[in-house]
Amino acid sequence: MHPILLQSGGLYLRSYTLLLDLGLLIGLAIFYRRARRRIARPHRWLDAALVALVLGVVGARLGYVAAHWAYFTQQRDEIARFWLGGLSWHGGLIGAWIGLILYCWLKKLSFLRLADELALVAPLVGAAAWLGCLLAGCAYGRELEPTHWLAADLPDLFGVWALRANVQLVAAAWSLFVAGVLWALRNRLATGMVFGLFLLLYGAGLGLSDSFRGDAVPHLWGWRADLVLDWLLAAVGGCVAGAALFRKRVQR
Repeated sequence: MHPILLQSGGLYLRSYTLLLDLGLLIGLAIFYRRARRRIARPHRWLDAALVALVLGVVGARLGYVAAHWAYFTQQRDEIARFWLGGLSWHGGLIGAWIGLILYCWLKKLSFLRLADELALVAPLVGAAAWLGCLLAGCAYGRELEPTHWLAADLPDLFGVWALRANVQLVAAAWSLFVAGVLWALRNRLATGMVFGLFLLLYGAGLGLSDSFRGDAVPHLWGWRADLVLDWLLAAVGGCVAGAALFRKRVQR
């Protein structure tokens, strides 16, 4: 639709990059504001978020490159050019998770407490990224019949227009819905449950939208790999939320 918003000479302002960066900045601002209200040394939480961000971006890019390795074997110079688009939210989540675990281990902080806080802003960042994909044509949907309720005239990543499932808009809307649920329940849940619910709801919802994706990805056991990972993360989230609920009841 509008993959490039502005161009000046050899410089480009890409819609995906702009929206993702705005989402990250807003998420970090909200996270830091909550940290200032809740702990005496908020910079430690901000440092944790930055470590998670850096490793999350690395993981997101590595996940995308791994899923499209046949292409990147011929275009190795593009592997590090993540601003062109091409990030895997599964890889990003796993990378951020690893970064947060390492930081909490080194600084002796509560991983679940920080994971809960980051889970409050993660779907907001996700919504921005999905809207960026809508403008850039990445993560596009498969072609549908004109009467299908998801059908919209949209391009793929290569600029080919067709009636496709508008999975990017659905995923962005679901991200905002998950954010609303988590913020509404944040003060009622035991430590770890916000993080668990985020994984459960986000993974399950995107598992439905990803079933309408049209971009090529590897398959596992006859299913799209991203779809398998969606449901796997949802299952992990259910286990984390269930364990947190059980621990809360035992401690009463």
